[in-house]
Amino acid sequence: MQEENTLNEIFCLRLSKALADKSFTQRELSLLTGIAQSAISKYLSGKGLPRTAELFKLAKVLGVSMDYLCGLRENRPTANNTLYQDNLGLISSLSFALDTLEGAMGSLRKRLAQYSSYLINPDNQLPAPRVAENDHENYS
Repeated sequence: MQEENTLNEIFCLRLSKALADKSFTQRELSLLTGIAQSAISKYLSGKGLPRTAELFKLAKVLGVSMDYLCGLRENRPTANNTLYQDNLGLISSLSFALDTLEGAMGSLRKRLAQYSSYLINPDNQLPAPRVAENDHENYS
């Protein structure tokens, strides 16, 4: 049990350092790796360790080795990981787009609430669309 706690601490510290070195947020790391943000938070708080596939993804995105993250190597190799560095702008744009979509969803939920009386009670009729008098003549 002591060994597992030590491994959790080492992994937590090294993941935090690698994350800070790349200037990634937990959300950005989640987007890049496909690992849930809640799992990344758990790893960063020392409350769990990733499975091998997740460890591989984290190491690849952060430009470090799996051995480094697990404390098996002391030196942190500098990886030439330009693919992820070049895509930082894209990650930031995706994050902004997600925030925008979440805001739009909130607006749609408010609109839906406005019409909820029509959805709940089928006897209520939605107002008919208004057609200008001149438009009727154009279609005759």
